[in-house]
Order: sequence, then C-alpha cells, then structure tokens
Amino acid sequence: MDILESTLDIPLEILELIIDEVAHRNDKETLKTISLSSRRFVDHCQKKLFHTIDLADKCIYGEDYYRRLHRILSQRPKFCSYVRDLRLVDSYVWDQSKDWVWLANEESICDVLGILPNLHSFSLTFKTGQPKWTSFNSYLRQALLDLAKRPSIVRYSLNRISDFTPSLLVTLLMVKNLELHDVQMNEVHLTSSLAVVQGIASTSIPRLESLVLRVPSASTVHIIHTILSLYPIPMLRSLHVVFVNDTDDALVTELWALLQWSAPSLTELQWRPSIRTNVLASRPPRPIDIGILCQLETLHFLVNFHALPVFTELLAMLAQVSSNTAFRALVIECQFLKVVELVACASDWLSLDTTLTRPVFNGLRSVVFYVRTRPVASMKASARAILLEQLPGARAKGVTLSFYTDLY
Repeated sequence: MDILESTLDIPLEILELIIDEVAHRNDKETLKTISLSSRRFVDHCQKKLFHTIDLADKCIYGEDYYRRLHRILSQRPKFCSYVRDLRLVDSYVWDQSKDWVWLANEESICDVLGILPNLHSFSLTFKTGQPKWTSFNSYLRQALLDLAKRPSIVRYSLNRISDFTPSLLVTLLMVKNLELHDVQMNEVHLTSSLAVVQGIASTSIPRLESLVLRVPSASTVHIIHTILSLYPIPMLRSLHVVFVNDTDDALVTELWALLQWSAPSLTELQWRPSIRTNVLASRPPRPIDIGILCQLETLHFLVNFHALPVFTELLAMLAQVSSNTAFRALVIECQFLKVVELVACASDWLSLDTTLTRPVFNGLRSVVFYVRTRPVASMKASARAILLEQLPGARAKGVTLSFYTDLY
C-alpha cells in the first residue's frame, strides 16, 4: 500500500503544488523521497528531477556523472522529454586532479543532444582548464552549433574556451539569452574573420535580447558589436558585464561602443567589476556614461561594505541616470557583508537615501539587496533586518526594500 494514500486525503492538484515548491528549492533528495511514497507522485517528481541536469551539482567527477546520465536516458527514453536545462561540466569545482579532455572529445554528447526534444537551456563549462575550440571533437563542435540554431533554445552559455572562431558568434547571437564566460577569440586572422562575419551576418537576423559577458576581451566585444551593428534596430534589452578589466583601454572603448549602439533598447544594466577586500567596486570608467541609456529600468551594481565611503561609486553612477520615470529598480549586490559595518555607515545610507528621493527617481519602485554567497542563518536574519530599515525617505515615497540570497 502507498504510504500517503493510506494517511492523506488531499487533492492531487494541491500535492503537486507542494512538489513544485520542493522542486523550486532544488531539494532533490526530498523529491526522491516523495516519489517513493506513492505511485501517484512518481511521474510529477520525475519531471521535476530531470528538469535540470547539472553535472556540477554533486561531488562526482563529471565524466562519471555523464556516463550515468547517458545510461539512464538510453534505458528510459521517456525521461528525455523531461530535460529542459542541461549543464555539462568537466568536473566539480573542488576536483583539480582531473582534466577537461574527456568533455571536449565525448562524441556521444552529440547523440544526447539529439534525443532531448524539449531542451530550452544549455551550458558548457570547463573548470579544470581552458581548452581551445579547435581541440574539440569536430562532431561535437557541429552539434553544439546546431543546438544554438534550435528555435526552442532560449538560453545558451559557454564557459572558459579559448581560440574561439569569430564567425561562429553569428550563430550564437541567434539565441535570445547568451552568456560568454571567459570565451576568448582567435585573433590571428581577426581582420579577415570580420569580413567573413559581416558576410554571414547579412543573411540572418539576431534574436539576442540578453547578453552576459564575464571576463570579456576587447576582441570578443568588438566582434559582437560588429555583428549587431549591421542591423538598424537594436534588440538588446539586458547587458551584464562581469569581472571586467577596467584598465584595458581597448576593452573599455569596445564596451562603450556596444552601449552606444544598444542605448535605445537597453532596459537593464549589470556592472560587476572584480574587487579586493578593502577597495571600492569601481563604476564604469570614462568614456562610458550610462546617461545615454534613455530606457534604463534596472541597474545592478556591486557594493563593498569593507571600503569607505561605501556608496561613493554607486552614487556616481546614479548621478548619470537620465531615464527618469522609466527607472524602476536598483539592485545592490552586497559584498563582504558584516552586520557591524551595516550599522557603522549611517552617513553613507543618508547620502544614498537623499539621492533616491530626487525627482529623477520618482519612478523608482524597488531597491533589492542581494547577497550572492549564502550567509549563515543568524547573520542573514540580522543583516536583513538592518538593511530593510534603511532609506526611510525612499520608503516614504513608496519604494519597496527587499533582501535576497538567490536572485539568478
């Protein structure tokens, strides 16, 4: 007899909502337990368990994890339709004894991608090295590009690849949400490659709406801008720039050109520079000026609470905002967060509050405090309580304050 069938008389729709909430919290162990408790829950739990396959979510060598996945999908074909998000990783983050070679040469990945009809999100990540694109198995390279062409793919991410062929970015820009994390271009024949890029790009229209550039290079940004600028109407709505080297003048120039092109359509900007413990996160260097973003709705910026004055760089960025009532949300990513430091910077909070009550921010509706690393429960509760008591002037104008440890 099924355990829950003998003890509960709850409509299945309600129980499935409970299962959905467990899945939202990514609690796979509880999902497995629920699926074993009653036959009624097996299908729904299996759909949630196979929705996202991430080879980095267990302390298992990536190749071993992949072999298990391949075997299960081969033996249980119905599971293939459940997979929506596939994240291939060479090895989990703590394991540096292995290498990336297996993932770049695993030809069976081509078959796996072919049997996942409902896939809408894909990422390929290398943690143990940064292989050249040309070192990949040729069939795998083609399969990865074919995947990006699928209309059903809405998110595509490549992480830590070198010597990438510039012309292939034309294909990747057909995806609505593209993430390039430390993907370096082959610059040997960059000039001739750009001529090829322009020729290919003229035959297709990019669908790109959201772009994440992590540790970008000047050449990567230049090629992206070259492709996108071939089209008269900008479509890019969200740009995330992460760990940018703001001392690289060529890179800054290319980012500024990309921002100028996308200014009429860009509604969200995230700027997350790399920082040190006691140094302020720096705002975008000149000539970058976010005042050209006339449709800007959301600004995400990093704040280091170890460095004083805390909000100097953020205030300088806010001084450039010119989108007036279109500006709706400010996301403050809190770095090196300590409760005592939150209390100690009262004058800094006052400066930020004064800025946010200016008429240019009359459209502001939300200030979000975000912590990327999850603090211990006691620290999280204290920090949340203190943060949500700040900015009284903004709150009096109807601005909502919130605190999250997992936004994305």
